[in-house]
This record gives sequence, C-alpha cells and structure tokens, in this order.
Amino acid sequence: MRMQRLFRDLDIQFEAEQLRALENQAQRRARMEYMAVTMRERCAAQHGSRVKVNGTDGMVREGYLEAIGQGWIQISTGRENILIPESSILWWESESQAAEVKVDVQARAYRFSMSDACYALMMAQEPVRLSCASPVNTMFEGVIARVGADFIEMALAPCEPYSAYSNALAYKERGVRIIPTSRICAIVTVN
Repeated sequence: MRMQRLFRDLDIQFEAEQLRALENQAQRRARMEYMAVTMRERCAAQHGSRVKVNGTDGMVREGYLEAIGQGWIQISTGRENILIPESSILWWESESQAAEVKVDVQARAYRFSMSDACYALMMAQEPVRLSCASPVNTMFEGVIARVGADFIEMALAPCEPYSAYSNALAYKERGVRIIPTSRICAIVTVN
C-alpha cells in the first residue's frame, strides 16, 4: 500500500508540473502576441473610452476617444473636438482596461491621414486653435487656408469660439502662417 501512495504522490507531482508548464507556455505565448500589438491597435481597443493624452506641447488633454485615423486620434471633451497626431503623443492613458487588445483597427479607424483631416477642416472653413511643439506653448487661432504635402497655411484671426482665449493672450495676430504638419501637436475645434 505504501508503494501505491508513493506512486500516486509522484503522479500528482507530474500532473502539477505539466499544468505549470502549460500555464507558463500560455503566459509566454500571450506576452509574445502582445508584443505584436501596435499603438494604433491598442488605441482602437479604447474607442469610446475616456482617455488622457499628454502631447509634446506639454498639454494634457482629456476626453472620449471618438476617432482614429492614419497617424492621428480625435478626442471629444463635449465642448471641443481635439485632433492629435500620434507623433506628438508623449503618453496616453485610459480609465478602463481594454478587455480585447487586438482588435480590427479597420472597423474602427478612418483611412485618411492628418493632412487629409486638415483638408477637411479647410474645406469646412472651421475656426481652429492650433498648438505647436516648441519650448514654449505656441498656439495660433484662425482658419486653415491651404494644405500642402507636409505643411498647412493658416489664416490667423481671432475666432469667435476662442474670444475668451484671445483676450487672455492680449494679442490679435493677423496674416498667414505656414506650419509644418510635423510640428502640429493638436488642432482644436468647438462643437
């Protein structure tokens, strides 16, 4: 009988070891699969969630992740829509953990680029407040007049939706400013 007990104990140990090996293998596989997830896919998993985004202009913006495009995201605060190029994101966080990280980005994302989004704003003649990456927080307000391959031309003018902002800065710029799209941190429109 004693031998039977020893064999049963040994069998239980082998079973436990096999179970541990399977669990380790599953964890290793999950980690390897996660290494293939892009930031765009991770972001798409948070579509509709509340997010906080820190940009290269030093501003932290909070809102609901409304849209994802080729190289940009759009969040909504309820009062404002904020278009943020992925290249200007230092970090972002979400209040909710994405249950499914690997999602079909194509089902949740627009196929157009940041330049295309700027073109849409230009065509709509939407008043915007634009933030640029610089050592000091640089913002301009006006209307996007033209869109080039890697730049925009912005007709500077104090815009009605931003009158409180304009007065706070105590200046009213006019003219056309040419801004490389690579330096844009955020484009804000009012709902």
